[in-house]
Amino acid sequence: MIRYALLFLLTFPVTRSAGAQNVEGDWKGVLDVGSAQLTIEFHFKKDDAGIITGTWDSPDQGAFGLSFSAIRATGDSLIAEIEAINGSYSGRFNGNDSIAGSWSQGGIKWPLSFTRKQSMREEAVDKGQDVSIKMRDGIEIKGSTWFHKKTAPLVIIVAGSGPTDRDGNNPLGVRSNSYLMLAQSLDRAGISSYRYDKRGVAKSVVPNLKQEDLSFEDYANDVVNIISYFKDQGYKNIWIAGHSEGSLLGMIAAQRVPVSGFISISGAGFPAGNLLRKQLNAKMPSYKEATDKILASLEEGQKVADIPTGLANVFFSSIQPYLISWLKYDPAKEIEKLDCSVLILQGTCDQQVDTTNAKALAGANKKAELLIINQMTHVLKDGGVGCVDEMKTYTDVTAPLMPELVEKITGFIKGH
Repeated sequence: MIRYALLFLLTFPVTRSAGAQNVEGDWKGVLDVGSAQLTIEFHFKKDDAGIITGTWDSPDQGAFGLSFSAIRATGDSLIAEIEAINGSYSGRFNGNDSIAGSWSQGGIKWPLSFTRKQSMREEAVDKGQDVSIKMRDGIEIKGSTWFHKKTAPLVIIVAGSGPTDRDGNNPLGVRSNSYLMLAQSLDRAGISSYRYDKRGVAKSVVPNLKQEDLSFEDYANDVVNIISYFKDQGYKNIWIAGHSEGSLLGMIAAQRVPVSGFISISGAGFPAGNLLRKQLNAKMPSYKEATDKILASLEEGQKVADIPTGLANVFFSSIQPYLISWLKYDPAKEIEKLDCSVLILQGTCDQQVDTTNAKALAGANKKAELLIINQMTHVLKDGGVGCVDEMKTYTDVTAPLMPELVEKITGFIKGH
């Protein structure tokens, strides 16, 4: 099991299950508080190691993507704690599709039962044609594509950090389908695409892969190999669209193999160490001194043995070699090296990568075209006026992509 530092991702609480019922999926219940009836929805995911993550919604109150402080699913019971509102839910499974229990808040209990929501079957959703590509080291990368004529543009969509899959979702609580929607939009515009699960993620399983053996260069080389594969298949007009961490991966790959153009979407414009300092010091100011010391050591290529408990989930020992391989890159210096067509896209409702990053990238490559999209979040959807719906976009698979994003990408590709 590869663990992932929560880099450039919202942090969602996790726990382990021990022989629990199948809690995965979407659950819906109605809370009767006497003066009103409120719909409550739970959304749970579980990875191969049994790690459960989740969010909850209160649609009648306009609240979506709210966090649990703890989730425990053992045997036939479920306990979900919400420290922020001094609340919790405790219930027992009744078969596989219902839970009976009670909602507690402020010392008061109300009965609350849930039934499993029946979502669209996975196989009923058109996700394109599956294509597997063998890397030079023998590892097989699994992906999906919609093909047009080989003379049409082909966009390689490179995912962001952590266990984010080819559709733009991950078991840490992100359910947006952003990459899937982007590929669908490209297909409607007559543009081919290939999006894939990075090595060790989702269906790109690597037997006996050790975290400490994985490097940033591995991911960059995979992008190079994917481009080379399609070139060998006769595709000549190949583009890279890298999202978040995938932006830097795409820049590096575009230096190593010629492409028609590069598109950075919500990509960092500063070294990762700078961004990590900013994020971690804002979330955990009491660990500022330790964070700065650890990052300074990693930036010098040195692992750190003594990690404070509060930072253990970010700087655990097996992730440090990957961080060392990543922290050495400066995205502004890398994008400066590109001589292909370059488009930089960034949203104003992105709390993970702000607009100063896009401006830094654009300033480093004088040929680059920059578009700041008002209200767009990190998952490429509408965060609403004042970004009030930002959190909701991380868990709403039905919300469409920002129209300006799709229009700009398709227009830019077709215009070059």
